[in-house]
Amino acid sequence: MPVPLLSVALSRNFLPSVGGAEGKIRVVKLLLTRGADPNRRNGWGYTPLACAISNCHADGTPRMVQVLLDAGADARVMGFDRGGSTSLVGCLLTTPGRALIPEGGLVAGIPEGGTALIPEAARPFKNHLVVLKMLLRAGSSLDNCKVGGFQGPALHAESFMDDAERHVLYGSRIATDATWIAMKTIVAGVRREGSWKAYCRVEHKRLIRLRSYLVRGYAETTDPRVDRILRLPNGACWKVLAYWREAA
Repeated sequence: MPVPLLSVALSRNFLPSVGGAEGKIRVVKLLLTRGADPNRRNGWGYTPLACAISNCHADGTPRMVQVLLDAGADARVMGFDRGGSTSLVGCLLTTPGRALIPEGGLVAGIPEGGTALIPEAARPFKNHLVVLKMLLRAGSSLDNCKVGGFQGPALHAESFMDDAERHVLYGSRIATDATWIAMKTIVAGVRREGSWKAYCRVEHKRLIRLRSYLVRGYAETTDPRVDRILRLPNGACWKVLAYWREAA
């Protein structure tokens, strides 16, 4: 069976001779413009989006994901589907520890067999947070999460996150990471509201309620920027809120 060149270009072992992450993005864009299918699975059953997401800690991953989505990649399909299937959110949450381990794994001064974790200031999950929002906005599911050939019942995203926090090496570090906590908040909110759009509208509904109180003189805000927006005419105010919803 022919090897999909797009999957080769997206593999973590493919490193362009020039340009680094940007060079890799340029290669993928070139393949897409030449007719590469953004939804064609490779021999292992991974979609191009899953290939990109599985290496989420790498530089440029959010841009790569956006390139694939813009080219028509379907975020609603199972990212892996060969002997087991997982939603793309499942692909994202399968191996969060990779973001905490420096390139090469072993670091000078660490006992043999040990691994040093990257410093907290590096914000190891910043890519994961951005990609999570992109996937949920594009329709990815929080359910139907599996790992590779795992044949048991499908799990949900919350189970994957709980498992990561119980990991012997990096669980405690993950559980206290501010970006990881923000991801958990988003997952819980989307679960509670039923969809990404409904989740994004929660804060907007609160703003609309506040706007009603301001216009009627029942409340006031100490932030002049918010006050100006909420006192705009209806049409202008709705456009601002719609922009926020799209940008969320």
